[in-house]
Amino acid sequence: MGGLKKVIEKEKWQKVAEEMNYPKGSQVERKLDQVYVKYLLPYDTLTNDERQAILESVGKEWDKRYKRMLRRAQNPLHKQRQLLGESSSDDDEEDEDMELALEEADDCIVTGRGMNLATFEKVARNVMQMQLGTSAESADEIERRYWRLVSAGDEHVCVNAAAVDTADQAPPQKPKPSARHPWNLKMLSTCAESALRSLGPVLSVTVPTLHLGMLYSSSCWHRDPHGLPWTEFLHQGPDKIWYGIPDSQSDQFRRAVEALCPAFCQNKSIWLPSDVTMIPPDLLVKEKLTLTRATQRAGDFIIVFPKAYSCSICTGYTISESVYYAPFSWLETVSNDFEEARRSHEPTMFSVEQLLLGAVEERGAPQPARRAAALALAAALRRELHARRALHQLPSKDSKHPPKRRWSAWNVRELDECDVCRCTLYLSKVTGLVDKKGVFCLEHAMRVLSKFQGEDVSQAALVCFYSNDTLHTILAKLDKRFSS
Repeated sequence: MGGLKKVIEKEKWQKVAEEMNYPKGSQVERKLDQVYVKYLLPYDTLTNDERQAILESVGKEWDKRYKRMLRRAQNPLHKQRQLLGESSSDDDEEDEDMELALEEADDCIVTGRGMNLATFEKVARNVMQMQLGTSAESADEIERRYWRLVSAGDEHVCVNAAAVDTADQAPPQKPKPSARHPWNLKMLSTCAESALRSLGPVLSVTVPTLHLGMLYSSSCWHRDPHGLPWTEFLHQGPDKIWYGIPDSQSDQFRRAVEALCPAFCQNKSIWLPSDVTMIPPDLLVKEKLTLTRATQRAGDFIIVFPKAYSCSICTGYTISESVYYAPFSWLETVSNDFEEARRSHEPTMFSVEQLLLGAVEERGAPQPARRAAALALAAALRRELHARRALHQLPSKDSKHPPKRRWSAWNVRELDECDVCRCTLYLSKVTGLVDKKGVFCLEHAMRVLSKFQGEDVSQAALVCFYSNDTLHTILAKLDKRFSS
């Protein structure tokens, strides 16, 4: 339009806003002028040589960043090895690079500003207008636009999404008939046939989560680390596009991701971090993968099977709700699923011991499921008692004082997790290590304590939520009920 001078002189800022599909509002001229002067004018005044130098500098920085991400993917548990004293690197620069890689891995998802529902809907409308203008496009057309943005990678598009804890919402004074309906998601995970009912209310597990999305809001490729199935119901809004890959193709999917974007495929059992990787479906099909594609419309349920990989794309302002559930047959493999998460140092949303303690008392559960839960619980309690004895018998050459022991009631609000394996600590925890702030499971507390050769660890404490006598009593009951 002739440059900054002509735009100012001829008052063309409103025309600029229209060309950019900028939403109409007050002071649009002043806002665009401020943005131009701050970001674009300094670049506009550079010579071609100066611009080329900046371009090369940015390219080098991106190359360096990618190499950091690739090293982190190949060596993903750097922070945990540092805590255990197993880090092979004495190079401060290498440590700093790994810390940067940890930050950069998730920088596509950042915490946004707080807003109410009306504001979120207004932002969603503005995003739709800026991206699509006044044209009304179908979900298929929007989906093609989305994958072009992902494939080209030459535009920066920032959108919002939100998750709301429904447990904070007070129940209505006069419940509607649907409140007790079996397909009400608040009922699904607490029904008599659910293995999760004994957990009680657990945020984002047995308590449904409300999801808000807008154009291009994405749930990237991921798989639930607990091996749980889950369902999502679309309350209102335009179509939502889903893709799925079954567990049977997990190895093939991993090879495809390693080939297409190796910096995001971590070298561990649970190898795909959440919310960082979107791969166009045509590229995955070329890698001989069979994808399922589904279009979810308002009023539809989407069900994701255990260990299946899924991703989704919003095509406009949507409100949906999701919750986990589990048939009792899931109890037969639950200990393997949680052990895989522990080895991969993936956080869990609840304690497997808490689940198993409730599951063995579920009279409605089939006998094979209850027996599997009992065997897994007995093994967990014996490991716990053995670790407590070992911790109490720490030789004096390893530390001046073994951790003192105290008792405490388990508090669901704390939900402490081990700083190393990130498992939820339900039976006990060790505190006061690593700058007096660390919290560890007993196994990793022992390994951390081995670092403190001859040092004073008098601040360390073993906090037990269940006494030894209680654990022995539970074991005796299990042996009596399930010995035959």
